[in-house]
Parts: sequence; C-alpha cells; structure tokens
Amino acid sequence: ADGPAFDRPGIAFAPATMPAGSFTWEQDLVDYTRDTTRGVTTTAWSFDTRLRYGLTDRLELQLEAPVWTDTRTQGRGTRSSADGFGDLSVAAKFDVLPDDGSWDLALLGVIEFPTGDSLDGSDDEQYSLGATLGTSYDDGQTLAFYANVDRLRGDYTWTLSSSWGFDLAESLAGYVEAGYVPASGG
Repeated sequence: ADGPAFDRPGIAFAPATMPAGSFTWEQDLVDYTRDTTRGVTTTAWSFDTRLRYGLTDRLELQLEAPVWTDTRTQGRGTRSSADGFGDLSVAAKFDVLPDDGSWDLALLGVIEFPTGDSLDGSDDEQYSLGATLGTSYDDGQTLAFYANVDRLRGDYTWTLSSSWGFDLAESLAGYVEAGYVPASGG
C-alpha cells in the first residue's frame, strides 16, 4: 500500500487527506529560510513537528508545533533575535473533489496561536486558508498548484506556488517547487 501524501517539506500541502482513523507524524530535520526585503534580512531555523489524523476519508485534523526556532533580523540600523518554542497551530484539511482518478483539490484552514517566542512581538492569532490542486501521472510524475492567504492584525499576505514531482527510484522521489509572495506595502 502507498504511504500518506505528506504535507512537508515544501511550500504547498498535499491535495489529499489522511484515510479515516489513520495517523501520521511529520518531522522536519531542519527548516531554513532567508529573506531580504527593503534592506532588512531575516534568517530563521526551525525544527517543526506536525501530527495529522484522518477524521473521515475526506477530513483531517492537524496539530503543528515548532519545538525549536531561532530567528535573526538585521539591517537598516536594527538587529534583533529570538529563539525557543514556536507558535502552535491547529488546522483542518478537506478533500473537495471525491477520488475520481484525475485531479485532487484540498482546502486547508489554519489558526496559529501566539504561544511561542515571537520576534515581531505579535500577540495575535494568524488565520490562513489555502488550496492545492494536483494530479498524478502513471509514470510517477505529479503536478500541483497552490494558493494561500494569511491574515494577521488585519493585513493579508498571499502565497502562490507550483511544483513538479518525479520518481527517482522505486522508493525515492524528488520535486522542484517555485513560490511567489508579493511584497507588502510600506
């Protein structure tokens, strides 16, 4: 039997849900990001854990806890850092299209609670809604498109990405993913 369609690593999430009654634990080895915007560079390292449970064949619940984060920001005369436990999030993913063998579409709603050590000083929840549309081909290739909107303190951020996956061997696969986040005003 095939294993679950994992939501990690990458920008997007899998367009499929966990089967009813099944459970999986997704663990990052390490997650690294670096962003430079308007002369300010933010570097972040994290070690994230995600637990997923299939409530029904089309609905799953998720709990994510970054068990360790380290974020450093510098530029334009400022320098700051924070490390420790990250923000806890809960999510629900719904498989919109019944399994018809061609395209899969899933929606993921997330609430992130400010439980961790925050560099931006935010004491507000962040709300996210994303959609992934994907298909698989007989030769082990996959194609997916993703869109997401986040809301924090009344501000909205969009993320778009596409990915191409491919089998490298019987139990080894790879993927290429490109993402776009429009620069916010300010």
